[in-house]
Amino acid sequence: YISVDSTNKCFTELNGVLFSKDMTKLILFPSASPSSELTIPISVTEICDMAFYSTPSLKHIKYGGTVKDWANIKVGEFNYGLYSASMTFAAGE
Repeated sequence: YISVDSTNKCFTELNGVLFSKDMTKLILFPSASPSSELTIPISVTEICDMAFYSTPSLKHIKYGGTVKDWANIKVGEFNYGLYSASMTFAAGE
C-alpha cells in the first residue's frame, strides 16, 4: 500500500502506484498489490529500475498513448512484471 500526502513536493500516488510529482516517472507498482490491471498515463516518460520487479498479480497494462509514444519511454532495469503483462494502447496507429 502506498499513500503520499498531497502536499509532498516530490512524489504522488495514483491508484496505489508511486509517481514523481509531475507524473513523468513511474517509480513503483507495489509487489504486494492485489491489482491485476494498471493504467499508465501518457505523461509518463520514464519507468524507474525495479518499478515492476516482482508483480505477480499484474496481468494487464493499459497505456494512454500510442505504440509510438510507448517506444519513447525510458524503461529501467529489472522490470520483469512489465514485460509479462499484456498491453493495450488508448490510441492506435
